[in-house]
This record gives sequence, C-alpha cells and structure tokens, in this order.
Amino acid sequence: MKKIVSCIIDFGQSHLKFILITGKFKVARTIICKNNFKFSKKNSFFYDNVKIEKIIKSKINILSQNFKINSLAVISHGSGCFFKNSKNNITNGFHFSSNF
Repeated sequence: MKKIVSCIIDFGQSHLKFILITGKFKVARTIICKNNFKFSKKNSFFYDNVKIEKIIKSKINILSQNFKINSLAVISHGSGCFFKNSKNNITNGFHFSSNF
C-alpha cells in the first residue's frame, strides 16, 4: 500500500525542491533539483517554463510510483515569475536577476 502524502513544490532561486509530507506532518521524502532553468534573451534572463514543466511532470511520475499524492502545493518566495496568457497557458517569466 502506498503512503498518502501531500507534495510541496518549492521553487527557489537555486533549487527546485519536492517535499512529501504525511498526514501527521512528517517529511516522508525530499528531492532537490538544481535550478538551471534560466535563459538569456535581449540582455534579460527568463525562466524556461517548458523545461520546468517537464521536470515537474517527471518527478511527480517517479514519486507516484511509491507514494499516493493527495494534494499539490507550489510555493515561491518571490524568485519565480510566470505569466498566464489569454488562452490560460503559462509562459516564460522574468528571472529575479534581470536588469530593467
């Protein structure tokens, strides 16, 4: 039987973390990925939302093999920025180190 957990995806400046929390608020597992999702365009930095989406889907699929993910929560402490267009698609956003 798979352990029931909530998955918190923490999008930080240097890492993308997947933290699995049990119903008793114990950390069941943590996966940390290096944040190498930025690219440069016209002297500004952006997050590569396609690469981020692939990594999130991949890690969720891997975690789902051993855990039953009851809920997902995504947090970012101001370092991530994305835009939603008129078709409700998520598009690339500015990286925190961009100069304006």
